[in-house]
Amino acid sequence: MRIFAALLFAILVSLSPYAYSQSKAPAAESIETKAAPADNGDVYLENDLGEMYAIGRGVPQDYAEAVRWFRKAADGGYARAQFNLGFSYITARGVMRDYGEAVKWFRKAAELGFAPAQANLGIAYDTGQGVLRDGEEAMKWFRLAADAGNAVAQFNLGLAYKQGKGVPQDTNEAKRWFGLAAEQGMDRAKRELAVLSGDGFGGGAYRIGGGVSAPNVLSKVVPEYSNEARAARLEGTVVLSLVVDERGRPQNLKVLRSLGLGLDTKAIEAVEKWNFKPGMKDGNPVPVMATIEVNFKLAPDPGVVPNPQQLRTDDLNRLRAKAVEGDATAQLDLGLRYVFGQGVPQDYVEAARLIRKAAEQGLPRAQFSLGVRYARGEGVIRDYSEAASWWRKAAEAGYFEAQYDLGLAYAEGRGVPRDDAEAAKWYPKAIAGYRKAAETGDASAQNTLGNIYARARGVTQDYTEAAGWWRKAADAGNPAAQYSLGFAYAQGQGVAQDFVLAQMWLNLSASRASEAQELRADLAKKLTPEQLAEAQRLAREWKPGSRK
Repeated sequence: MRIFAALLFAILVSLSPYAYSQSKAPAAESIETKAAPADNGDVYLENDLGEMYAIGRGVPQDYAEAVRWFRKAADGGYARAQFNLGFSYITARGVMRDYGEAVKWFRKAAELGFAPAQANLGIAYDTGQGVLRDGEEAMKWFRLAADAGNAVAQFNLGLAYKQGKGVPQDTNEAKRWFGLAAEQGMDRAKRELAVLSGDGFGGGAYRIGGGVSAPNVLSKVVPEYSNEARAARLEGTVVLSLVVDERGRPQNLKVLRSLGLGLDTKAIEAVEKWNFKPGMKDGNPVPVMATIEVNFKLAPDPGVVPNPQQLRTDDLNRLRAKAVEGDATAQLDLGLRYVFGQGVPQDYVEAARLIRKAAEQGLPRAQFSLGVRYARGEGVIRDYSEAASWWRKAAEAGYFEAQYDLGLAYAEGRGVPRDDAEAAKWYPKAIAGYRKAAETGDASAQNTLGNIYARARGVTQDYTEAAGWWRKAADAGNPAAQYSLGFAYAQGQGVAQDFVLAQMWLNLSASRASEAQELRADLAKKLTPEQLAEAQRLAREWKPGSRK
């Protein structure tokens, strides 16, 4: 389902998270007036203090201090503070970005009936950010929030009924939910309502020309082939009409020229993920109508990026032969190539078939991978219980990645009954495995170990320990660790605050991490031109191993 503002971040920003309650803190109250009772455990004043620091009302803006107060109130069971804390984790304001932690706090607030948190939990389940994707669970939370009057949830329910995703297609029901959201002033709901009512785009979208510039594509997602089209060797072009809204997001996609055999749907799914520079009118971004051609060609295989490590044809044929003979390692390796489209067309069904054969022979890495396929619904029907079952097999054989995921499953109650004792049983085993790999120089394990300490997954939260492991991985060139270390320097978490070093590490990871680009731009505003130049110099001169 095409969800309103598919990025969870964009949704949250639109909801003005630090002012959900209709009540307003008296402007005349000083920080001193609120601090004393807040220190005595008044959750309402603790949250008010957090909001004051978050928006800089009466005090210098300080996200870290805001988070400190939000956490106090959230731990005290105040839903609004739980929501604000979740939002802080989404936007990396005062804490490291952590979608899983955000979902944890949204869930607490949602279970207390806080409608904005219910809406955001629905978005998380629909997008798979911070939680395994689950359409039924998404609809459950959308409906609860929509019934409570939340406009974002009402809009998303309207989209669901319009597209028939998760619910029977029902134009009248779509109009009803769009209408409720539109009554609260949501412009996109008004436009959707106008389309369903036969009023075109309701005057909200412009045609190119006459002072209206065309939107430009900033980034694309290559469309996948459907199995039916691949089998039929179908090639050609799907033409779509759409509106690129004022934020550069594609909306109202419709097929103008069809290819069939599932390629129309694949084209829409791909273009929905494209990013655009919006069209302009009188110097302002505006929604603009456009058409897009999406090409499908089987040779070379769509979506396969040339990779110097891909197997040569003769090596691939030997791997296939070994897999047919029953070699479990070959079956797993070939299956993983189908997962990632390396040397073969991406095919989750074939991947799951091969990985299952290896898993059934008792190969722990294959058992772990098959659990991942079930958790993600890749090539199999999503089944968290089945995922946990395969992770357990691999975990009992000592495969530490499976031990960690099994611990998470027990901690979150996904596929198994929630059981903190069981989670505590598996976490230490997994952490020992990650530590052993990290100490041999495995940068990925080092980065994961840093995340474990930062997020307190089975260990006492320790930012200093986290930063130490991130530094090792970052120095080896791991972009995720470079981002995390840059964030640590920016916030002074586990290391002395140093904006120049923060900018240096973010510069190194920015080309491979959109989050780093975003944080780097924010941080640059705090640096002098001389400091920026120093950070750039350090990044240019950096080489793997140079900062040990």
